[in-house]
Amino acid sequence: MALTAIHQALLVELKGTGVHVGIVYVGFLKNSPDKRVLNPDGSYHPTGERKAYLLQPIEKAARKILSLMEKRQRSKVLTTYGRLFDMVQRYFPRIIIGFLMKTRKSALKAYKTSS
Repeated sequence: MALTAIHQALLVELKGTGVHVGIVYVGFLKNSPDKRVLNPDGSYHPTGERKAYLLQPIEKAARKILSLMEKRQRSKVLTTYGRLFDMVQRYFPRIIIGFLMKTRKSALKAYKTSS
């Protein structure tokens, strides 16, 4: 959401300059198996496995980003789940806020039990 706000601000600021501003909502990419993320306490842990149908190859995402740039599109959502999420977020924002709060709580609970 913060990046979307920056995107919108840049659109306004750079209007009429000929500078293209676009945003791509990538979704989940296939990560390196040794990728780690930062815990709240500053330690690192593996990202874990995600369901294969949610992931897209990095190369495919890169091609779509280049396409956005070539066509000078303002925004692009790369995945079906992303497009669904975008629609729900636009028309039913409270559902998304509830989902994010629930996800955060379960992630913190999982972190506390693993520590």
